[in-house]
Amino acid sequence: MILPARLLDSLHADLTRLAAIPDEQLATPVPTCPGWTITDLLAHLGRVHHRAIALLSGAPFVFLDAWEPTPEGPDAVAWSRDVGARLEATARRVDPTSVTHNWAGAVPASFWIRRMVQETSLHRWDAQRALGTPAPIDADIGADGVDELLTVFLPMLPAERFAEILSGTDAGTGGHGDGTAAGPRTLHLHATDTDGDGDGDGDGDGDGDGEWMITLTPLAASVTTGHGQGDVAVRAGGATLDLLVWNRATPDDEDVECFGDGDLLARFLAATRF
Repeated sequence: MILPARLLDSLHADLTRLAAIPDEQLATPVPTCPGWTITDLLAHLGRVHHRAIALLSGAPFVFLDAWEPTPEGPDAVAWSRDVGARLEATARRVDPTSVTHNWAGAVPASFWIRRMVQETSLHRWDAQRALGTPAPIDADIGADGVDELLTVFLPMLPAERFAEILSGTDAGTGGHGDGTAAGPRTLHLHATDTDGDGDGDGDGDGDGDGEWMITLTPLAASVTTGHGQGDVAVRAGGATLDLLVWNRATPDDEDVECFGDGDLLARFLAATRF
């Protein structure tokens, strides 16, 4: 896990970049978020940040689709930027070990700080990509985004998604040829530029090693860290891996190296669209 101070620095940088987008560019469509303009993206972030402030302040968990109404359209832009500033102030003030809640129960406040950093970094990239060349996501933040997806979101998938990946029903291949799922199958992801560091200071003494082995069965997935050999292996920088697992990059991109069962990787990425 990256140290809280490093996460907060990343959040500040991304909020600053979003605030710098000129008003005349707010109507620009965001290709990586189909149907959204940059205004829509900022409104979404405002809602997410607004709820996080409440959760970090002790409010009970509520799913985002049941959250209180918030500004939309042009009014959402200034509101979203103000909420972003209040989120940063709240995150800097709160004790990361204090108890908050998510959909599964009690969690430390650091859960929501991390979640907001990852949400903001990805959508900042989306907004800047819509306008041209985005500032890159830092390698350690990207690798932490991969880890969050694999350890927080992947276990939430319904069992049928895992069976789908293994049987290849969507692709018409894989499995045993009779609609039943094969397994277990493994995927290995390697962030090549994190140097075994998980705390953001580059000294290699963090607790994240930038490599993950995902073992898939027809009912679930398990994730371990460290080196290994999978049925398919993917090597890329931490930021690129983050964009890949969140469907902003593809296995065919020139800075992504893939070895082994590409169909398994494609089914995994398709089934884990959150």
